This record gives sequence, structure tokens and C-alpha cells, in this order.
Amino acid sequence: MAQPGEGGAHGALSGLRVLNLGGSLSAAWCARTLAEYGAEATIVEPPGGAALRSLGPHGPDGGGIPAAYAVANQRSLVLDLADEADRATLRRLASDSDVVLESHAP
Repeated sequence: MAQPGEGGAHGALSGLRVLNLGGSLSAAWCARTLAEYGAEATIVEPPGGAALRSLGPHGPDGGGIPAAYAVANQRSLVLDLADEADRATLRRLASDSDVVLESHAP
């Protein structure tokens, strides 16, 4: 578990590491909420970004406003899961995390 002061804001969940693999608005919102309480949240996205980033309405920069709001307070990491090195990185991140969020079909 992360030590207090190693990322994340000060709060009730300070030191908690959250890995967001969901790719959905609901998973992003959950991770954002945990980050607001001090967790260190990281969203993992494929090259080109998560599909949720295309949800409208869109801002002046062309990015989806709902996604911009939902992924706030999260670090973003791009991993290509077709690449073995990136899969190894994902396994390491998951094992180092206290919470792993996902919203994929079983």
C-alpha cells in the first residue's frame, strides 16, 4: 500500500492505490470519487484513449466533456495489451494496487 504523502490528496483514503481498468463512465466515476477522498487513482487506456472519451457533448478541444469530468484526479497510463511488456506492466500494477476496477463482461 502507498504510504501517506506518496501521491493522492490528503483524505480518508490517502495511501490507497486504485487501478481503473473499466473503460466505462461508471468505473471512471468510481475512481474519481475514491481519488476525491485521497486515493491514488490510475486509469489504464488503450492507445488512442478509452472509448468513454468519445462520449458527447464535446468541448472546444473536441474531447468528451463527460469523460473529462469523470477521469479528473486520475493519472492516465496508455498500455497496449497486445504487447507482452505492457501486459507485464499491467500485472505488476494490479498486484501493487489495493483496488482494481473493471467493468468488462465475464
